[in-house]
Amino acid sequence: SWCQSTSCQGSVSWRAPYVVPFNKEPRIPLSLEAPVLTACRFSLEGMSIICTFSRPTLKGAIPIDDDNDIVPDRIDITQQHVGFFDCGRAFDADTAELLGEFADPAEGGTWCYWSAPDELIIYLPLGIDQTVDVGDQLFVRENTIYTIPRPQDQEYSMAGQGGVKVSLPEPLEPPVIGLEGNVEVDECSPMYFYANPSPTGGRFNISWELLGDPLDLTNDPAGRLWNQTKLALLMNRLENATLENSQNVTSSSEYLERSARYTILLTVVTRWNTTANRTIYVTKQDYPAPTVYIAAPPEITVRRPQTVNLPAVGTPSECTGITRTLGYRWYETSGKLDLTETDIAYRTRQLIIPPYTLETVGGANDLNEYNFTVEVFVADEPNKASYASISVFVERSEVVVRTAQGDRSVTRGHVYVLDARESYDLDDPQPLGTTFRGSFRYWCVDPDRQPCFGDHPDGLIQDLQPCTTDPNNKLTVGGRTFSMPDFTLGPPYCRWARGVLMVLTTDMEAGPEGSVYEFTVEIEAYDSARTASKTLAITLTDLEVPSVTLIIRDENPDGKYPVTSAIAISGSFDNLDPTIQYEFIWSIKRFETNPLWEVNEAQAAEDRGEVYNVPRMVWVDFSDFYGINNQSRFFTRIDVPDMKIEADVLDPGNRYQVELQILAPGVAGMATIDFSTAGAAPSAGSLECLPRNGTFEDLRTLTAPNWVADDLPLSYIFGYLDEVAGVQVQVPFHSEAITGMPQFRVEELPIGDGRDGWFTLVLYVRVATAYGAFTEKTLQVQSKPPADVRAAVDKRLDMARNNPDPVSALGNLKTAVSIVNAPEVAAGEAADPEDLAIFEEVMRTLNDIDDTNPAPVTESTAQTKATLISTMIVGGLKNELSMDALENLVIESAQNDLFDPYNNPSLMATCFAGIGGILPDQDSVNVAIGQSVPSSARRLASGASGPTEEQLAFTTWTIDGNAASLNSINGGDFNAQMVLTTIHGRQEINHPLPDTGANVIYQCASGFCDDTGLGCYRSVKDETDGSSPRRIFFICCDQPNPNTLCTSPPCWFKGFGCPEFGMPASAGSSATSSQRRLDRRRPGDVASGPVPRRKLVANPRHARKPGVAGGQVQARAPLVVQPERPKPMGVERRLQTQPLTGWGSLNYCKSESCNTGVYANDTESMASIIWNLERMEVPMMVDVKAALDAQVRAADQKLRAKARLEASYATMPQWKGDQLRAEADAAETRRAELLFNAEQQVSQIITRSAVLRDTICKRAITKVPKGAPPIRFVVPGAFTIWFGKTTNMSDVSPAFQFPDKFIMPGTAPEAPTEDQPNIFAFSFVYVEYTKNIYGWSTSAPPTNSTRIVTLLVMYATTTDLAIKNETYPIRVFSDKNTLSSGFCMYWDRFAPRTAGGQWSPKGLLNNGDGCLTTHLSDIGLFLDAREATEFNLGSAQSYYLDTVVDAGTNFGQVAILGLLLLIGLILSLLGYVQDELQRENLRNNKDGKHSYRLDGDGVNAPKTVADPIAYDHADNKNAFLAMTFWRVLKRDHVLLGPIFFKDIFTRPQRLLCFGVLITGVFAINAAIFGLPDDLVGADQFIPAGVISGLLSYPLFCAVVFMFITRPTHMHRKMIKRRAPTDAVDSIQKVRQELEHKSMLLPPANYEKSRGMLAEGANPNRTLLSLPPPTVPTLPTMSGRGGGALPVSGMPTPGVGMAPMLGAPGGLLGLPALPGLPGLPGFPGLPALGAVGAPGLPRLPGLPPLPTLKAAAPVQGRQLPPPPKYPMPPGMLAPASHRTSLFAAAGGPQAALPGAVGGALPPPPPPPPGGGFGGGRIGDVERPTFLPPPALQPLALHKAAPPKAAAQIRGKDAEANRGAPARRQQDPEHQMAPPMPDLPPLSGPPAAPPPPPVAPGVPDLNLPGRMEEPPGAFATPRTPQLPPGTPGSYWEPQTPPGAPLALPQVGGVSRGIVHR
Repeated sequence: SWCQSTSCQGSVSWRAPYVVPFNKEPRIPLSLEAPVLTACRFSLEGMSIICTFSRPTLKGAIPIDDDNDIVPDRIDITQQHVGFFDCGRAFDADTAELLGEFADPAEGGTWCYWSAPDELIIYLPLGIDQTVDVGDQLFVRENTIYTIPRPQDQEYSMAGQGGVKVSLPEPLEPPVIGLEGNVEVDECSPMYFYANPSPTGGRFNISWELLGDPLDLTNDPAGRLWNQTKLALLMNRLENATLENSQNVTSSSEYLERSARYTILLTVVTRWNTTANRTIYVTKQDYPAPTVYIAAPPEITVRRPQTVNLPAVGTPSECTGITRTLGYRWYETSGKLDLTETDIAYRTRQLIIPPYTLETVGGANDLNEYNFTVEVFVADEPNKASYASISVFVERSEVVVRTAQGDRSVTRGHVYVLDARESYDLDDPQPLGTTFRGSFRYWCVDPDRQPCFGDHPDGLIQDLQPCTTDPNNKLTVGGRTFSMPDFTLGPPYCRWARGVLMVLTTDMEAGPEGSVYEFTVEIEAYDSARTASKTLAITLTDLEVPSVTLIIRDENPDGKYPVTSAIAISGSFDNLDPTIQYEFIWSIKRFETNPLWEVNEAQAAEDRGEVYNVPRMVWVDFSDFYGINNQSRFFTRIDVPDMKIEADVLDPGNRYQVELQILAPGVAGMATIDFSTAGAAPSAGSLECLPRNGTFEDLRTLTAPNWVADDLPLSYIFGYLDEVAGVQVQVPFHSEAITGMPQFRVEELPIGDGRDGWFTLVLYVRVATAYGAFTEKTLQVQSKPPADVRAAVDKRLDMARNNPDPVSALGNLKTAVSIVNAPEVAAGEAADPEDLAIFEEVMRTLNDIDDTNPAPVTESTAQTKATLISTMIVGGLKNELSMDALENLVIESAQNDLFDPYNNPSLMATCFAGIGGILPDQDSVNVAIGQSVPSSARRLASGASGPTEEQLAFTTWTIDGNAASLNSINGGDFNAQMVLTTIHGRQEINHPLPDTGANVIYQCASGFCDDTGLGCYRSVKDETDGSSPRRIFFICCDQPNPNTLCTSPPCWFKGFGCPEFGMPASAGSSATSSQRRLDRRRPGDVASGPVPRRKLVANPRHARKPGVAGGQVQARAPLVVQPERPKPMGVERRLQTQPLTGWGSLNYCKSESCNTGVYANDTESMASIIWNLERMEVPMMVDVKAALDAQVRAADQKLRAKARLEASYATMPQWKGDQLRAEADAAETRRAELLFNAEQQVSQIITRSAVLRDTICKRAITKVPKGAPPIRFVVPGAFTIWFGKTTNMSDVSPAFQFPDKFIMPGTAPEAPTEDQPNIFAFSFVYVEYTKNIYGWSTSAPPTNSTRIVTLLVMYATTTDLAIKNETYPIRVFSDKNTLSSGFCMYWDRFAPRTAGGQWSPKGLLNNGDGCLTTHLSDIGLFLDAREATEFNLGSAQSYYLDTVVDAGTNFGQVAILGLLLLIGLILSLLGYVQDELQRENLRNNKDGKHSYRLDGDGVNAPKTVADPIAYDHADNKNAFLAMTFWRVLKRDHVLLGPIFFKDIFTRPQRLLCFGVLITGVFAINAAIFGLPDDLVGADQFIPAGVISGLLSYPLFCAVVFMFITRPTHMHRKMIKRRAPTDAVDSIQKVRQELEHKSMLLPPANYEKSRGMLAEGANPNRTLLSLPPPTVPTLPTMSGRGGGALPVSGMPTPGVGMAPMLGAPGGLLGLPALPGLPGLPGFPGLPALGAVGAPGLPRLPGLPPLPTLKAAAPVQGRQLPPPPKYPMPPGMLAPASHRTSLFAAAGGPQAALPGAVGGALPPPPPPPPGGGFGGGRIGDVERPTFLPPPALQPLALHKAAPPKAAAQIRGKDAEANRGAPARRQQDPEHQMAPPMPDLPPLSGPPAAPPPPPVAPGVPDLNLPGRMEEPPGAFATPRTPQLPPGTPGSYWEPQTPPGAPLALPQVGGVSRGIVHR
C-alpha cells in the first residue's frame, strides 16, 4: 500500500519486481538494419503522399529461409510490388481502409507505386474524395518490407514495422491566384470573374467581398448618391458565391452604376491553411466599348529559351447596334522591344514571343522587366478601344555541361579526352562547334575515392598546363580530331584547349573487370556566378575498345524528357572498321540509393573529419524491370547502335543511364549516355463545356479544372476532333498553348456530325507540364447547324474578310466549311457546283489573309489551315488554288520544322490526306474537259475497280468443306468499315469483353481484336439485293489482315478458321521448292506449319485490378504481346492520331489485293504455283482482250466516220466542202489542245504533289533514328506511304530486294565520311497507290489489273542518291509470283512530245518473281494482253564473225615511240644550249641585233621585247601585215617557234609543249580506235584525227599559258630607257644635300679637323650621337640637373655614357645648342640648350617644338606617339643586349622606377574573358594585349640563357633555342581565335601614376620587368606577350657596338592619329 494510485502510474506496474529489456531488432544473425518508415508527406497539390524509408527495400519481395537457420536462402521475387498496386499489400489493414479502395485515382480510387527502392508514392483521388488527412497515422504491413540484402556477405535484415504520421508538404508555399475576367465593363456588359488558385492541396475555401462604396469617376463636387438597392444586389451575388465556395462570380450590368469603380477582395484559404488575397478593381464605363483581359497573372516570370504566350480575351459590347468583330494590337511600353521591327505577329489575339527574343540583364538573380499592353478595338470603329497590361520578368537560366562522350571504357595506355567545350548557356545558345563562354575546372578520383593527381582532398586537378602537341599525329575522339599531346616533359595530364582535358592512362590501374575512375568537370559562366558540373565514370581495361559516341536526337535544352514522348538514341563510331561485325547489347540503369551506403557510418566518418568513400547514389540496372528485350518498348537491333524508347515506358521524375556494350572478336567496349525524365503527366482533371448542348453560334466556355502535376505551370490547348479523308485529326481553337489559365471561351463551334442525328462534336483538351509531359481528355457536345446555310456561310466569309485577327479569321473560314458539309467526291464524279463556288471563295479569302495579315506559323495554326485546305480538296476543289494553298502550307511548316512523326503526327496525316485528295484518278482529264466516261470503260482503263485480287488469286477458301467467299465485289462493306476504325491504331480495349465463360461477342467494328480464338457474329447488309442483314462470323487470329489494314495482330478474319501465314491453305501445298530465289520471310515469320499462339499478358506496371476469373482477364489492363506486338497507347493520351508503324509489314497487299500475281509462298510447290497463276490469268486475259478489241473497233469506227465525212464533203460544192472540212479540222485541233492542256495540268499536279510528299517525308526522316521501324501513314482511297532509315534496303520490305551494294554494316554513319566514302546509311520513301493516278494516260496497255508504287532511296541525311543504270538490277514486287503477261513499266516524266510524261518499259523486265529494274521511279505492273507483233524477213545475209588475233607485243611501235622520245630529248638539249649561248652573247654585248634599250609607248615603238608588231614598216601596209604575221608565227607557232630564240618562252619549253600536243593526239586516237565503232567507224580516219586535235588543243594551250605567264628575269628588266648622266648626277647630289641637312650632319671634314673621328668610323654620324672628346673632365657647373645625367639605373658621364644633350656644359668641345623645350614626357630633364657648354658661346634661342597631336597630357607629362603597328620582333633589342646594357651601367633592376625588393611588379592581369571568352573550338587561354616577344623572359620559351650577343643568329634565334623538335606548345587550332577589338581613336591610353622618386631624378617610364601573368603560357609558335605599359613605347634594337644613348624624340608626327 506504499504506492498511491495517483503517484505510481507508469508503463510498468509497481507490483513488478524488475523489468527485462527487450531488443525488438537484435540484428543477430540478421545483421542489416530493417527499413523504417521515416516520413510520409503530402504533395503540394494534395494528390499524393510520398513515404520514404531509411534504407533501400526489396519493394515487397520476401526473403525465404529454406533450411530454418534464420538466414534467408533465396528471395521470392514474385511477391514484389510491380507497377501500380493495392496499397493493402504494403500497409496494414487499418491503413488500407483509411487510404481507400484500390482503383484508378481518376475514378475515385487509390493505388501505390514504388518510385524508388526507398520511396513509395500513394496516389489519391481528388481532394474532396480523400479520407486521409494531415495527422493520420500510416503503418507498414508486417513481414513485407525488407532491406536489400547483401548475399555475398550473408547479410540480411528483419522486416520493417511501425509507422508515422502524415505531415504537411515541405516546402509549404502560399497559393497564387489566377484570375480571368474584365476589370472594365461597358454600360451593357455583365461582370464576370473566374478564380484559379494553385496550389491548394485539392481543397480550398474562397470568399468574395465588396469593400466599401464605389469610387465616383465623374468627380461630382456635390457628392454622389449610390443606389443602395443595386449595391445590395451586387453584395448578395458575392455572398452567394462565397457560400457556394464558387470560383466563378457574375453580376448583371444593371447592378453596377456607370462611371464608378468597385473594389472587390478575393481571399483563398487552402487545405494547408495558407492564405492568399487579391484585390480587384472593377470599373463601369458610361459608353459602349469592348472589354479585354489577359488570361495570365498580372506578373509572370519567364526564361529566355521559353516561348512567351500572352492570350488576350476580348469581349464585344452587348449594346445593340455595336459590331462584334474585334481587333487586337499589342505594344511593349517600357521601350525595350519594338514589336513593329520584329517578325512577331502583334495584331493577333495571342501575342506569341519566340524564344530568345527577350533579353536578360545583370547577374544570376537579376530580372529584366518588360511591360506589354494589348489594345482591343471595334473593327469598324478603332477609336472604341480598351486596354489591358501585363509585366513579364525575364530571369537567368542555368548553364548546362555537355561533353562529347559519356561514361565509357578506355584502353589503358590510351589518351582519355574530356571535351566539354560545347557546354552551353541556355540563355545564350551558340552553334555547335563553339566553346562555352566561361571557365572550366576538373576533378579526378580513383577507384578508392582518392585523388588521381596531386594531394587535393577532393581530387581537384591543379596547375593545369597547356599541352605540348605533335601536329603530325592525330587523335579522333567523339567526332573531333585533335593533335596528339606529348607527356614526356610534364605530368600525365594537360589542357589541350579551353574546355578540353587530356589524360594519359598508362600509369592508371586496370583491374580484371576494369577499374572505374571518376572525372568531374565544372563550368562557370563569365557574366554571372552560374555553375554546373557533370561526373563521368571511365572504366579502364586492357582490351582494345572502340570509341563510340551516343547522342539523343532532338535534344531537349532543359535536359529533361517527358515520358509521354518517345526518346531516340543514336551511336556513331569515331574510327569505323567496316570489316568487323559488331554486336550491340543495351541496358538501362536508374540512379538509385546505394544499398551499401550506411547513414551511421557516413555520419561517423563526417564527425571524424574523414571522407566516406561509399557513394550514396549509384546506377542500378533496371533492364529486366522495364523489359529491355521487348521490341514494343525498346526498339533495338543487334547490328545497329541505335535505340528507340517508346512513349510511356520509363517512369517520370527519375535519372536514367543507357549503356551500350560493343562486342566483337577481340574487342569489347562500353558507351553510355544519361538523361532525366520530367515529372508525371497531369492527372485527376476533367473537361467541361458550358453550355454543353446548343447551336454552333452559342458562346461556349471550356474549362479544364483540377489538373495537377509535378512540373508547373501547366499549359492548356483546347480544340476539337475532325475527320479528313478518313483520317482523324486534332484541330485547336487557338494558335498556342495557354499557360496557367484552364479556361477558354469559344464564340462559335464547327458543325457536329449529323450522321447520328444529334450533331455530335468531340472536344478535347491537351494539358501539358513545363517539360512537355501531357494528357488529353475528350468531351462530346452538341453543335447544331443553322437554318439558313447560305446566309450563315456568307456571314462567316464577311467576318473572316473584316477580322483583324488572322487566327480568328481562320476559325471563321473553318466554320463556314463545316456548315457546307460537302460530301467526299468519288473518283470520276464532279462536285456540287454550289459547294465548289463557296470553296473557291473560302480559298481566295485564305490566300488574301496569308498575303496581307498572315497568322503566326505554329503547330496549331498549321493544323487549322491543313484541315481547312484538305477538307475542301476532298470536297472536290482540285484546282490551282488548292494546289497553291497546300504548297504554301507544306513549305511554311517544313521551314518551321513542324513535321514530327512521333510528337505531331496529326499535321502530317492531314497534309497527306490533302495530297491524296488532290492526286488525279483515271477520270481526272475527262472531268477537266467536261466529258464523262462509262463505268465499264473506267473499270478497265484504271484497273482500280474490277475483280479483286482475292478473286484473281484464290477466289474461295475451303472452310469446313464449304466454299465461303471472303471478298465479293459488292459485299466488302464490312472491310471498309473496319479500315476506317483500324487506321487509328490499336486501342487499349478494341471490343467488349465476352461474358464469363463465353467465347463469342457480337460487336467487332475495329479490325483489331484482343484475344486469339475469340469469335464474333456481326450483322452485314448486302446492298446489292436489298435483302435483310445476315450474320457473318469472324475469328480472332494471330496474323495481320491486309484487307482491314490490321498490321498489329491479333486481327479479325472472316470465317471459322484462321488462314496459314502468307496465303490460304491449298491442296497443292508441299515442301519448299528449291527454285525459290530469295527468302522473302519477314523477321519473325514462320516458314511452315501453323503459327503458334502467343501468350497475352497484362502489363504489370499499368494493371488496375488483379485476378483472373473464368479463364478471362477481368482487369482493365492494356494487353501486351511479347515480344513483337507494340505497346498499346492510352485513349486519353493519344486520341487516335498516331501514325501506323510496324517493322516488316510494309506491304499491305500480301493477300493478293493488287491483281498482279500470287503472293510468294515458300511452302508451296512450284507446280502448284504455276497452276494457280494460269488459273488466275485466263479469265483476266479474256477481259483485257475484249478491251483491246473495243479499242480497235473504236479506232476503226472513228476512221470510218471520217471517211464518211470526206465522202459527204466530196458531194458538196468545193467551197462548201472546204469550209466544212476546215471547221471540222479546227474543232479536232481544239479538242486535241484541250486534251493536251488538261493532261498537262493533271501531270503538273502529280509532280507538285510528289514534291510536297517528299518534302514532308524528308523533314520527318531527320527525326527518325537509324534502323527504327518504318513510319506508315494510310490515306484511304489514295495511297499508303512508308519512310524511315536503314542500313539494309532489302530488310525494309519483302516487296523489293536490292543487290549487295545496298547492304551496309549496322555501324554505318548517316553520311559518307572522308575516311569511308562508300559506307553510309540509307533513308527511303515507299508509296503504294490504291488508285491509278496515271489512269488518264493511254501509253499503258488497257488492263483490269494495275499495281503502282514509288520507291525513293536517299542518304540517311535525306540527300538525294542517284540510282540509275545500275549494273545489278533491283527487284520490285518481289513479294509476288507475277503473271507471264505482266508488263513492267516506269513513268517517264521527261518523255518528249508529251503533256507530262508517259509509261515506258525501258530498263525493266518481268522475270516471274517481280520486276527487275536498273533505276527507281514510279513503277507500275500491268497486265498486257496485246499480241506479239510478227514481221517477215525480206532477205537474209550472212556475216562472218571478226577473228581477233593477238599479235603479241609490237616491238616496232615501241621502237618508234622510243625514237621519238630520244629525238625530243636531243632537241630539247640542243635548244637549251643555243638559248644559253644567245644569253651569254647578250650579257657580253656581242649580239648587237638584240639590243633591248626600248623606250617605246606601244603605239609608235615597241614597248616590250615580246611585241611582234612591225613598227618600222608602218608606212607600208602590206609589208607591215606580212612582217607582223611572220613575227607572230616565229613567236607562237608550234613548229616554227622552237627554231628562233625568245627571251621569255625558251626552246625547251616550246618543244615540251609540242610533245604534249603530239602525245595527246596519239592517246585520243588510241582511245577511239581501242573501241571500234563506238564513237566513230573503224575506217573513219579523218574524223578521228579531227576529234583528237580538237580535244588535245585545249591541253596544249593550257601548258603554253603556264610557261608564258610565269615570272622571268626579263619581265623585271623589260624596259631600259636612255637618260643623260648629268641630270641623274644633279638629282643625286641635291638629294644627298637634303638628307645631310635633315640629319643634322656636321660639315664635311668637321670631325677630322677636331680630332674627334676615329679611324674607320662612320662619317655620317649625327651630332646627337657623337662621343665625348678625350679631354680632362671639367668641374660640374651649377644648374638644373647638375653636370651628370641623374637617371636612375643609367651610367653617369665618364662611366661609358655621354652626358645628355642640353645639360649644363652640353657636349665638351661643342657650343651649347639654343634653348629647346624639355623632352615631352620627361619633366625632370632640362630644356635643350638651356645652358651652354663651358668655354663655348651660347647659341641663339630656337623656337619650341610643336606639341605632338597624339600625345595627350597625362599627369603633367607628354609622351611621344606610340607606333601605329607593333614593332616586329627582329627590330627589338634582345633581352641579352638589354641585360648587358643595364649591367654596364652598373645599376641593378631594383633601381628602375617601380622596382620593389629587386623585382618589378607583374603586369596587370587580363580582363575576365579578355575577348577570348567564347571563341570557337580550339581557343587557347592567353592575355588579350601582348607586347613584342623579344622582351619576354627566356624561361617562358623553354630555352637556355644566351651567352653573348654575337651568338644570336637571326631575329628568331633566341626564341627557337631550347625548343623540342617538331613540337608546339599551343594546341593545334581547329578554328582561328577571334582577334581583340581595336581601342577607339582617342590617342594613347592613360599611364598609371608614377612611383615616388628622389628629387631631381627624372622618370623615363621604361617598361617594367616582364613576368608571366597567372594562367598564361608561351611556346615557340605562340610567344607570351604580356600587356604593354600604358603610355609608353618600345625602343628599337640598338646595333651591337653602337654607343649607348637614351630614348629621344625621333621626329614629329603631324596629322596622324594612332590607335
